[in-house]
Amino acid sequence: LDRLVEAARPSSYGAKLTGAGGGGSIVALTDRPSVTAEAIRAAGGKAFIVQSDSLGVAKLG
Repeated sequence: LDRLVEAARPSSYGAKLTGAGGGGSIVALTDRPSVTAEAIRAAGGKAFIVQSDSLGVAKLG
């Protein structure tokens, strides 16, 4: 996972490990998602591009 974080950082505002130790994930904040995703894939990871909206976290219901 450290390798994936390092791969994502050059094209991101930041990247870090996340999760509870059950395999783990990284999160990268970027305005160049395709470049960052390709860097993660080239480092052996699987990348998922998601986009947040202006509301951030909201309670539903």
